[in-house]
Amino acid sequence: MAESSHQTPDRIAQLLDRVRGRIKRYVWIEGLCIAIAWLCATFWIAYLIDYLPVLAGANELSAGIRFVLLAAIAIVLGLILYRWVFRRVSVRFSDRSIALLLEKHFEQFGDTLITTVDTSGSNETGDLHSEMMVHATEDALSHVEDVAVEQVFNQKALLYKMAGAAALLLSVIAFSLASPADAKTLAKRIYLLQDDKWPRQSLIEIVGVEIIRESTPAETFGLSNTKVFENGRVVVGQGADIRLIVRADANKVVPKTCTVYYELADGTRGQRNMRKEGQLGGDYQTFAFSDKPLRGILESIEFEVVGNDHRIGTYQIDVVNPPTLSEIALNYSYPKYTGMDDRVDEAWLKGMSLASGSDVTFNLTANKPLDRAFIENTDLGMQTDMYFTTVQAVDETKIPVVLIVQRLIIDEAGALDLQLPGPVTLRHEKSGNEIQWQKTSNGVQYKDEDWANADGRIAVALGDDRLASCHVVESQDEFHYMIAGMQRDINLQISLLDRDGIITENPHVVTVAATNDLPPSIDVALDGIGTAITPDVNIPVIGEVTDDYGISDTWFQVQLTERDPYTFPIELTQGTEVDSNLDFRAERANLEELELKPGEKLILSVQSVDQYDLAGDPNLGESSQFTLDIVTPDQLLAVLERRELGLRQRFELILGEVQLMKASLATVSNQLAGVAPVTSDDPEDQAEELSEEEQQERDASLRLLRVQRALVQSEKSNAESMGIAVAFEDIRAEIINNRVDTEDRKIRLQDQIIAPLYAICETDFIELDRLLKELEKSLISGQESTDLAVQVDAQAETVLLKLDEVLQRMLELETYNELIELVRDLIGEQDDLLEKTKEERKQQVLDLLK
Repeated sequence: MAESSHQTPDRIAQLLDRVRGRIKRYVWIEGLCIAIAWLCATFWIAYLIDYLPVLAGANELSAGIRFVLLAAIAIVLGLILYRWVFRRVSVRFSDRSIALLLEKHFEQFGDTLITTVDTSGSNETGDLHSEMMVHATEDALSHVEDVAVEQVFNQKALLYKMAGAAALLLSVIAFSLASPADAKTLAKRIYLLQDDKWPRQSLIEIVGVEIIRESTPAETFGLSNTKVFENGRVVVGQGADIRLIVRADANKVVPKTCTVYYELADGTRGQRNMRKEGQLGGDYQTFAFSDKPLRGILESIEFEVVGNDHRIGTYQIDVVNPPTLSEIALNYSYPKYTGMDDRVDEAWLKGMSLASGSDVTFNLTANKPLDRAFIENTDLGMQTDMYFTTVQAVDETKIPVVLIVQRLIIDEAGALDLQLPGPVTLRHEKSGNEIQWQKTSNGVQYKDEDWANADGRIAVALGDDRLASCHVVESQDEFHYMIAGMQRDINLQISLLDRDGIITENPHVVTVAATNDLPPSIDVALDGIGTAITPDVNIPVIGEVTDDYGISDTWFQVQLTERDPYTFPIELTQGTEVDSNLDFRAERANLEELELKPGEKLILSVQSVDQYDLAGDPNLGESSQFTLDIVTPDQLLAVLERRELGLRQRFELILGEVQLMKASLATVSNQLAGVAPVTSDDPEDQAEELSEEEQQERDASLRLLRVQRALVQSEKSNAESMGIAVAFEDIRAEIINNRVDTEDRKIRLQDQIIAPLYAICETDFIELDRLLKELEKSLISGQESTDLAVQVDAQAETVLLKLDEVLQRMLELETYNELIELVRDLIGEQDDLLEKTKEERKQQVLDLLK
């Protein structure tokens, strides 16, 4: 049997290849339609997701979300291409698979096509087999021409996909042609991930925040009250009142209102509407918001602002502590005249004061590093700008310093702005040479003629030809302010600017009162001197001279009629006490012209100066002036005798009152002893009929009333009698000091009037008061004591007798004075007669000479 090999006929092979090619084209077309549909669909989805929130006033998608969206589009597109194209295209279809596909769709082959394909290339032998293969091949070839390959594929499904993809693609093309700007924006935002914004109907923008200040103007530091956002952030001080300002473009739709959506640092959320300010005019409409939480802001806040379809944000307002003075201490030196030691680092207290002429340095410490400080001293009319910066030492280390620029307020120079961001170069004010700095164990030093310690202000020249002083500090949060020889109250208003650009909301007010050195205070009195004196008077002066910082000199000043004043030194005892006499008889021996003439007036005062040694003379203090009449001894005695007469008459009144008191006490004693009825001074009480019990109560009340009245009278009479004794003692002192005294008169006054009166007041009246108080207690308690009443009556009798004895001595003294006055009158008449005799003889001699 012969062997034969059967090959697939060319026509059948071509049919199979044509079907295989049509399959690949179908896969590519279907896959590309799906991919186009996906890209177009995601175009619209991205458009809706990114743009629709904008219409509601929200922001566009963030770059991160757009990146995720683009990544999702790319990933799905890759999956589509892989799933619907690459994986299917890469599949290799065998001839048998194609033949089965054709047999399935074309029944006329009757399995001849699959038989032909299967037997092609086989080596089977046999005549019968060959004949069958030939017959099958011929049968298959006969039907090849009738095969319509298109019927193998689902053309309708492919057309639907193509139509869908074309529709989506045409919609994208139409949108791009109708709104090329929007299409371009979407493409940039979604596919290029650029941050182009969607066009809005409205356009708003943040102008900034305005700091609302009541006192410290930002212009003090050359700043604006409005702070702009940098990188979406702005820093304000805690507790500040701020106003958020937004403006809308007037060339677009102006929103009816703008809304602030905020979140505080503690997570609290809220929204507030902004207020439209002013009328629409120009290119912008302004909106502002200044209510809570921006009024007195306490914590950081994030916010966005929405106006119509435009949202801006997120913005951040960072709240930090404002600069304040955390410590105020003083170094001060008192003027030399005070004799007080210097003080260092003494805490400043509100209301403190220092002596005028003191040198004061304020050591001021802030709670954080500062950029500038502004001090206004209104009393001195001086403004001081302080700039915190650094200078570079020779070893290239940085030394913190404060540059101080002062000016008079009347100069109206305005705020200075030196622009000192880093280390500065300073030059000597006079030489102009650059200052070299170094740090040593002794502190910071600078190169002058030699290395000198920079522990005080150094006069320097700034680069703009202005002069200043430089003060080395330990850190950027401390500085000093010095006033030499303060002559008036210090009233400083201190404003601070920190590194965050935060200004002190209210200036710190630091005051120190200047206490002017007052004249010495002189409190003196004449001891034993009345309103009239004799030419030989010795004037005792007692009292005290005080001063805050010590007395330099003290003296008597005497002014006589139409004469220059005389001064006489006074030696103070124990530094402040005056206990000195001005003896005119002794002083006249040294100064002949110091003669006191009867009829003149003498004005006496005590004057003193302190140790004040600043501008002008020392402070002069003067006591009250004592104006004294200069009289003859006889005239003075006459005046004193009239005073004695007045005192005696007053004493007689006192004695009469004591007699009435004695009679009232005798009545009480007799009533308790039962030897006298109780009587009332009120006629109605005498006419009223009372029961026995009521009568007893009334009698007890009357007795108590009499005792209480007696106690009041006793105390009154005691005080008045003591006054009489003091007055007689003054008369005696005047007699002695004016040197018109006689031994007999002094003894009479002292032993017969003054001493007895003191004894009565200090002993007898005191005993009487004690007994009266005991009797009053017994009457109040209802335990009436007859013995105690008798003792009171007896003591009152003793006081009365002793007072009457003193009165008799006064009468004797008066009689004595009358005799003295009579002798004085006789002497006076004799002197007048002698004077007239001299005149008559002189006249007779003149008549003889005619």
